[in-house]
Amino acid sequence: MKDIFDFLSESLLPNRSTSVNKDFIKKSCRRNLDQHLRQRSRVLRTEATVAEKVLWEVLRKDACGGYRFLRQHPIAPYVVDFYCAALKLVVEVDGSIHDLPEVQVNDQLRQRALEERGLHLLRLTNQEVLTKSAAELRQIVLRESKRTPSS
Repeated sequence: MKDIFDFLSESLLPNRSTSVNKDFIKKSCRRNLDQHLRQRSRVLRTEATVAEKVLWEVLRKDACGGYRFLRQHPIAPYVVDFYCAALKLVVEVDGSIHDLPEVQVNDQLRQRALEERGLHLLRLTNQEVLTKSAAELRQIVLRESKRTPSS
C-alpha cells in the first residue's frame, strides 16, 4: 500500500527510478513531518481546551485502570488528543466544530486511517466530558478499552 511518502518521492523524482533517491526523499519527508508533528503536539498541549484538561486529569498518571495515556500524541500524519499504546486506543474530545458536515467528513477519513493501523477510536463531546464525573469518564474509557482488538 502506498503512503504519502511514496507519492512525494515519485512526484519529486518522476524520471529517476533509483530506489536510493526515492528512499532518501521518503526519509527526508518523514523526518520533516515527524519534526513538524512533535512541534505541533507541544503547541496543542499548551493550548488545551477546558474539556481536554478535565479529561487529562482523569487519564494521567495511570489513573485509568493503570494504563498510561499520552496527550496530544503524534501518529503521523495526525496529532490525536489522547493515546494509550497498550490498548491501541485513541480518545478524541470533539467540540461543536465537529458538527459541521465538512469536518465530519475529515473526521471519518481520519478515523478510517487510524483504524487501518489497528487503533480503536473513542469520541467524546466537550459536553460529555464537562458534565460527567471523573469516575463516569474513567468508566467510559475502561469500558471502551475492553472493546479494543488488543485486549
